[in-house]
Amino acid sequence: MKLLLVVLSFLAVDNDIKHVRELYAKAAYTEDATNQLINYLSDKKELSPLLLGYKGSATALLAKYSINPYRKVKYFNAGVAVVEKAIKKEPSNFELRYIRFSIQTNAPGFLGYYDNIASDKSFLLKGISAISDQDLKKNVTAFLKSSTEVTKAEKQKI
Repeated sequence: MKLLLVVLSFLAVDNDIKHVRELYAKAAYTEDATNQLINYLSDKKELSPLLLGYKGSATALLAKYSINPYRKVKYFNAGVAVVEKAIKKEPSNFELRYIRFSIQTNAPGFLGYYDNIASDKSFLLKGISAISDQDLKKNVTAFLKSSTEVTKAEKQKI
């Protein structure tokens, strides 16, 4: 019986992260998906550092959909603070570093959130081949290949 509960909990976590990744991919394009992601993660009692990172990134994305400049900055700063908190808890988490890289490479320069682009890019390029989760690997590979921060030579090695 205990084994069944353990297996079911792993399956729930796996489905959970797949759903979060799907919403995150859509959140970059629609406010509705961003709000769905925030609401979905807000309903969780306790968030792992990874889910905390996704929640922070969704909060930062709210800036994209806000008209009010003050709110834009407020959402962005609040979101990146949560992402940084998650990375502090798990600095070697590949997916968290991908989340931060995606935010930093898409954030306007005047916000000053770009200090980790080079180190995250290096971390991701070195670690991509060791990723066993094929969905994550596909998402990160596609993002890196579309990034202007990744050179042509680096893209060919991915």
